Amino acid sequence: MGGVFHATKIISVFANHADNNGRPAPNGRVLPDKTLPPPTEGITDDAGFMLNLLDGKVFVRATAYRTRETNVTNGGLSPQPGGIAIPNRDILDTLLANGRIAQDEYDLHEINTGGNIVGMADTVSRGYELSLAVNPTRSLTGLLSFSYTDSKRSNLVPEFEGWYERESAFWHRTAGAGTLANAASGVSIDGNAAIIVSNMAVFRDALSFGYGKRPYKATATGRYTFVEGRLKGTFVGGGLRWQSKALIGREIVGVDAVGNTRFGGTYYGSDDFKADAFLGYRRKVAMGRRNAELTFQLNVTNLTDEAIVQPLRYNNFRSGYSRVLLNAPRQFKLSTILTF
Repeated sequence: MGGVFHATKIISVFANHADNNGRPAPNGRVLPDKTLPPPTEGITDDAGFMLNLLDGKVFVRATAYRTRETNVTNGGLSPQPGGIAIPNRDILDTLLANGRIAQDEYDLHEINTGGNIVGMADTVSRGYELSLAVNPTRSLTGLLSFSYTDSKRSNLVPEFEGWYERESAFWHRTAGAGTLANAASGVSIDGNAAIIVSNMAVFRDALSFGYGKRPYKATATGRYTFVEGRLKGTFVGGGLRWQSKALIGREIVGVDAVGNTRFGGTYYGSDDFKADAFLGYRRKVAMGRRNAELTFQLNVTNLTDEAIVQPLRYNNFRSGYSRVLLNAPRQFKLSTILTF
């Protein structure tokens, strides 16, 4: 739902509201009962203004927006040592070994039997976009755009507290169960319960950090078309793409009582800058009794072959990268388009 109001020939204002929903992630399960996650739901609101200047030769559009998505699945809670499945399993092993539960109860409360256990969260993004389109002559066109986006996750793993309260009551239903120690690790049930709580706090902290976020982005494109002479129909142009530095890690300042990392300052990667170019030719051709338009175009992306390896995360010691993204190298694409 939305609308545009043309206040004058020069100034227009607009606003839009939309909602949507999507299917749940088929490869994840959520606590407390290891069921499929609920469908995602989203709401988007945006508003802004447009300026039509110099009889359409200059066009400005400014937009502010906010989007909210609920029931988003984020990461797995089960297999990694810093998750909750391993200490949960140690607790169940201890209870089973001491005759406090039966095997069918073990199977019911064991997390990994439910497949990939994931955490739920909400994502809220706010930002603005500004674009400037210019068409000063028949031959020359250009577009400049700039955007800022701030994305944050909230309501992180809200299902955890209900699951933990229920499971804690199950673990401690027999007298003195909390002091029983696991035969392999030597950690008591109360100790593993504390590890679960601590690991969940670390998981929530990691989700809220926003690895890879690049809040600022800008692009510039231009095109020149020959409209007369021997080169009539030929066009040439290019573009520049820039993104600000990404969040790729945090300073490690120590560990807590159960061995989880405590973080300090933020580490940033490099910004991302790439150039593209294109060259083409367009002409009208006769197709029987109808006229058609034939276009040949050569596109070159990542013209200078920049940033093939993009760092995503530092390792724990900042001596190297634990995760990288392999970007596409310089690419050439030749296309032929026939339009009727």
